[in-house]
Amino acid sequence: MTEQSSAPGGGQARARGGQPGNRNAVRHGFYARPLPGDPPLPDLRSANRDLPGEGLPNLSDEIAMLRLAVREIVSRTSETEPAAEELRLLRSVSIAAAAINRLIKTQAVLSWDRLPQSEAAEEEQAALPANPDLAVTAEDLASARAVNVEGEIDLLRHFIQRVTRRQAEWETLEESAAMVRGLAIANVTLTKLLHTRKLLQKNRDSRLDFERRLRAIQRQLKDMTDWED
Repeated sequence: MTEQSSAPGGGQARARGGQPGNRNAVRHGFYARPLPGDPPLPDLRSANRDLPGEGLPNLSDEIAMLRLAVREIVSRTSETEPAAEELRLLRSVSIAAAAINRLIKTQAVLSWDRLPQSEAAEEEQAALPANPDLAVTAEDLASARAVNVEGEIDLLRHFIQRVTRRQAEWETLEESAAMVRGLAIANVTLTKLLHTRKLLQKNRDSRLDFERRLRAIQRQLKDMTDWED
């Protein structure tokens, strides 16, 4: 069975999804392939192919891309934004922070089963240069890939305070209700971020304890091997 059937009148069959030239093509075709004339998305994983653990599920690039997008939006804001714009920005930051929180928790779970890398491998990974096609530095990319939620907690608290300070500017009941909804969503996201931070800390402590025990066993095995020789 073919993907396309002949159109009435013998013309070219209509392709599935949004048609070229309308906005639906952007919506329905965005994830499938780039729009005509657009350069392909850079392969952020290309620099990591030779690292230990390559091939395991990894969400570090998704975390980085979303974080960099949030940073770019925040960098374009000013302290004199209208109150309504700040509320919309708070909502956007809340949604993005919630998504990053889920990605971070998933990444942490995926990495629990990975054996700890050597210190040399970790230093090599941190020193990898940025992809030349990217408009960000290696430091920006490395910090955006970090498996923690400290930046999201600080950013969300900052915008919660900014919106709260301007509550007197809302004149109607509808506007005040919108502000309360925005603050409620932001605070729910903040509590989830704080919970994730605690889980990450517990996991980090357990991992450090495991690494210490593993290195102690490795030293004992080495001593036994040296003694036998």
